[in-house]
Amino acid sequence: MPSKKGERQRRPLAWNETQLNVLAMVFKGRHSQAKVAEFGGIPLRTCERLIAHPEFQARLKAMREDVITSCEKLGYAYMRKEQRMIGLSELAESARTQYEERPLLQERRQIGYDKEEGAPILILKESFNREAFDAVRGALDDIAKELGHRKQVVENTIKTMPYIVYTTTETAPLEPIDDDESD
Repeated sequence: MPSKKGERQRRPLAWNETQLNVLAMVFKGRHSQAKVAEFGGIPLRTCERLIAHPEFQARLKAMREDVITSCEKLGYAYMRKEQRMIGLSELAESARTQYEERPLLQERRQIGYDKEEGAPILILKESFNREAFDAVRGALDDIAKELGHRKQVVENTIKTMPYIVYTTTETAPLEPIDDDESD
């Protein structure tokens, strides 16, 4: 019987092999819930309910804390996702302000002397501040990767491209020549 209106009491988990596999896959954090459900052989809704279960969340939290504690004992610096995101956002903001301060780089060069007055002739060369722009784009790309908003792109390439060789003469129209016959 629900303790509050609209709230169900949850049964304790039995922790069978499927649930432990789902826990391991969620702990690794490499797959979406749909993929976890598919690999676990359970419906997506069941997977969602399992992941939302308080016992599942408690065990997942304990596993994560255990990794952090183990890393600290071994002397490895472990940075939580929140800390990485804060660092990346600060990096992106710093790069953005640097780019906004100097979107164009100016370079003055002497190209010679005026023949009559003997004064140096200078030119002003303005160029796009590519390094600052690339820093902003790189930081934003790292943030998107960290949040999982980058889709993997698969490129299809053709290794051998078939081609047709045409010959021309003054009287005859263009005729395709097959490679096998030309040898």
